[in-house]
Parts: sequence; C-alpha cells; structure tokens
Amino acid sequence: MFDVIDVQKCRDAAIDRFDGLLAAVAKGAVNDATGGRMAAVTMEEAYGLTRTTIQESVRYDASLAHRYIAQFPEILSMELVGANVSDSVEQGLRRAVFGRIEAEVRQAVAAQFADYGIDDLTRAVSTGLAMFERYLTTDPFAPLRIKPEKVLAQLSSVMADPGETELKLLMGQLGNLVSELRTRASDARHAARALKEANQYCALLISAELAPEHGAKTTAAYALAC
Repeated sequence: MFDVIDVQKCRDAAIDRFDGLLAAVAKGAVNDATGGRMAAVTMEEAYGLTRTTIQESVRYDASLAHRYIAQFPEILSMELVGANVSDSVEQGLRRAVFGRIEAEVRQAVAAQFADYGIDDLTRAVSTGLAMFERYLTTDPFAPLRIKPEKVLAQLSSVMADPGETELKLLMGQLGNLVSELRTRASDARHAARALKEANQYCALLISAELAPEHGAKTTAAYALAC
C-alpha cells in the first residue's frame, strides 16, 4: 500500500523555508515579533515554521482514512484535539508528520549554535544588564524583579559547572530579563533578542545537542559587567 502523505516532500519544504529564513537572518534583515534583531532562529520559531509548512500540505480526506492509519499507526493512540473526529485525525496526521522530521529540525537549529560559546553567552548577558541599567533603574519595581548581581553570580556558576541545574537557573534569570527588556526601546529589544538566543544555547547544552566549552576565557564584556 502506497503512502498517501509524502513526508519527504513536507520535510524538504520545511527545511527550504528554514534555510530561506536563515539567509535573511544572516543579512540582518529579520526582526522577531517584538522587534528584536535576530541572529539565529530558536527552536520554538523553527517548530512554528515547520508546523505551518505541514499544515499547508496535509489535509484530511475521509476516503483515505485506512491508508492514513497504515502509514501513521501512532495516530490511533493520540489524544483527540479537534472539534470532531475528522479534525482530530487531521491534527494527528500533522503531528505524526512533524514527528518524522522533528530530529532534522532540531539538528538544523543546533547547527546555528555550533560556534556559539561562553563568550557569546557572556556578551549577551552583559549587554542585557547594560540595557537594564539604562532603562529600568527608574522603575521602582524592576530592581525587585531583576537583581544584576544574582544574574552574574548564576552566569559564573554556569561557567564553573555547566550542568543542567545551573543552566536551568540561568535560563530562568535570562527569561526574566527578556521579559523586562522586550517592550522597551529598540536597543533594549535587540538585547532581549540576544538573551533569548543565549537561552536557546543553554537549552541545547541541557539536551546534549551541543557540547559545553571547558576552560573558556571570559570576554572583556563580562569584566565590564562585573
């Protein structure tokens, strides 16, 4: 029995669209939804792009139901999420197709960060804290939400031991800083974007899709931040 959904075609369309976005990002021509200039595509963004591509390609045809099940038996055990059974099957098909190509999407995202390291992470934190000092020190509540010395201490902990616990704690700190900066002036939004990408780097370290640096030297930016 032939496959009714061409997974390879969906994969190629998604990767082509991803590559096109990367080319635009490399030219400095793309901002994210908050106006921050992108230097890399995050996993969340790549997933969204891939799911949109699949949604455009995969449509449910009731006459092919038995063939869908033969090609994607996993949809039988998926939770119903649509307004009716046919909607749920269509959503299940899209999730099944995504599952077949997810690993390649993750590899494509991780490949962007192959040359990213502790110095880049440090630079993003330093710039983010500088923007915090520029725009948020007059906010009476911001210093209660963000404590620069705590962010820097957690960064130091990651540099000493880039383990899962330390990375997750740093990601929490950086996520809070992103939330404070992404609605401010354009330079703050650009800094927030760099922090978001730094968080993606940390997430890839946690998932072991990137290897941590050992004995990396810090940049002058970190020294200034301290």
